[in-house]
Amino acid sequence: MLIMDSFRLPSLAILLLCSLPIFAVQPQYSTAGFYSLPGTGRQAYSLNLAWRFIKSDVPGAEAVTFDDRKWQVVSLPNGLEYLPVEASGGINYQGTAWYRKHFTPGVALKGKQLFLYFEAVMGKCQVWVNGVQVAEHFGGFLPFSAEISQYLYWG
Repeated sequence: MLIMDSFRLPSLAILLLCSLPIFAVQPQYSTAGFYSLPGTGRQAYSLNLAWRFIKSDVPGAEAVTFDDRKWQVVSLPNGLEYLPVEASGGINYQGTAWYRKHFTPGVALKGKQLFLYFEAVMGKCQVWVNGVQVAEHFGGFLPFSAEISQYLYWG
């Protein structure tokens, strides 16, 4: 809006003027967002290993003190089940599943903006950090992120 008002260019020209420099100087990175970008201050850490998983709706599982030690340990990406459509008569599991991750960020990260980036989640989901819902997502296999800095406990 500010560019359009100050230059009084048609909106198509604004789009082209804005997009050309972005493509010219954009650093190379994974579309999954898992790579650090040198010279930008951005660092990326994979949290894909060692999630706790259960295919069930478990009341209270968002609580920090919830005991998930008996849950299955999986790494991401992880599907609820890998079955051909005909294996279950065309009716695969459509219920709630929980994934929990335990981690303590280093004190060196305190004061920085920290995001959880999800490459894809099928269906709808809620993201909880230390007992607080920080995001909700609706959509099949679409990426999304959640800013989590203020909800973390520091090591």
